[in-house]
Amino acid sequence: MATTPLDLSAGEPARGSAMDDRIGQAGEVCAAGTPGCPAANRGGILHHGAGDPTPLYAHLRACHPVFHDPLLDVWVVSRHQDVVRAFRDTPRDFTNQRTFEPLCPLAPQAQAVLAATAMAPAASSLDPPEHTRLRQTVNAAFPTTGRRVNGVDSLLQARATAHATALAGRPSRGGDLVADYARPLCLATLGHLTGVPDTHHPAIAAQAAAMTVLVADRLTPARQAEAAHAFSDLWAFCQTLVHDTPRLAPGSLLPTLLAHRPTNGAALTPDEAASVLMEMLITTAEVMPKLITNTLHRHLGPREHPERPQPSGLRALHRTELIDRAIADTLRHATPLIGWLRATTRPLHLADTPVPAHAKLMLLLGSACQDAPPTAPTPVFGAGIHYCPGARYALRLTRHALAALTRACPDLTLTEPVTHGPGSTTPWPLNALTRGPAQLSATW
Repeated sequence: MATTPLDLSAGEPARGSAMDDRIGQAGEVCAAGTPGCPAANRGGILHHGAGDPTPLYAHLRACHPVFHDPLLDVWVVSRHQDVVRAFRDTPRDFTNQRTFEPLCPLAPQAQAVLAATAMAPAASSLDPPEHTRLRQTVNAAFPTTGRRVNGVDSLLQARATAHATALAGRPSRGGDLVADYARPLCLATLGHLTGVPDTHHPAIAAQAAAMTVLVADRLTPARQAEAAHAFSDLWAFCQTLVHDTPRLAPGSLLPTLLAHRPTNGAALTPDEAASVLMEMLITTAEVMPKLITNTLHRHLGPREHPERPQPSGLRALHRTELIDRAIADTLRHATPLIGWLRATTRPLHLADTPVPAHAKLMLLLGSACQDAPPTAPTPVFGAGIHYCPGARYALRLTRHALAALTRACPDLTLTEPVTHGPGSTTPWPLNALTRGPAQLSATW
């Protein structure tokens, strides 16, 4: 099936000045006396990752740990303990059934496109027992444990080395670390495991980006419809690939997904397998490259906060434990996944705030990661039964991506301003769920 890359860069979503920037910018003043605070500016939480969100997150945790945004009809949760509770306490008090429900109302044309798509629910939007059945099958097919990640370690290392070597050999001795390295590496590696041809990767990257902004940003009706069509095209591609599974190697991911028989429940249907594949592709195209580039940005960019490591060049990452430390620092202070959506199943209290039943929650992972106790894991990969099955795989590939780049381009230097505040020339797209540079130019 042919797919066409989507360009969502043309035309900006409708934004108000009060909702674009971090606290301290123009906007209504909250009860604590802070101008521009999302608690006092309807819809402002859509772009909580703008600029450096650290002061905003600290303000929300201290003054508005849970608040309701009436424009989006979403309850915003910013403290670590409350975010972890929402992940772990399921399905008694919380549900994932609204995880991919758009934050902003969709125009009729976009609604019609999505209704016609009729996608099977994603595993991360299900609750037990349906979630348990899909999760058991994913665990059987994908490298989710340390032992199974070790089994594909040589593949991950070889792919990272090949991409870093190709990058280093460019005659221009420069490029974009997002488009020329991180995203192609992530998609090529998963493509090898799933049988997704390299020729489809550019279209998948654009379609995955469309899904993110459709759920997590405010778009014009025309851009909503464009993004909905892109989402529909990606779903159709995943269905086609699943139905072509007989031509794939028996041990590859899709045949294993379809052949596995979980202990409780039936095997996956082709549409359920397509849904699992689609979720993997979106995560691989949207989140994993940002973990690589956010780590590079944080390690090589200017020091902005006392807790940030002093820039020291890639040569400093000469041992595995140093690379792992840099990744862990990024997950805590510059995580690529800054928001997640859940919902309540009954009336309850979060941070002493009454929240009604069936309320949509926005869990501010970016804030919760910074708020996590030093000895506690950050909740960026979720918790409990909804802990991300691809976490170990993502961390291992990121480690190899950084190690390979260190070997191939030890003198790599970022070549454009790496600040990400208003007026920066480095584009950091604003949406409520992900945060990372659209481009990260460098020379070596």
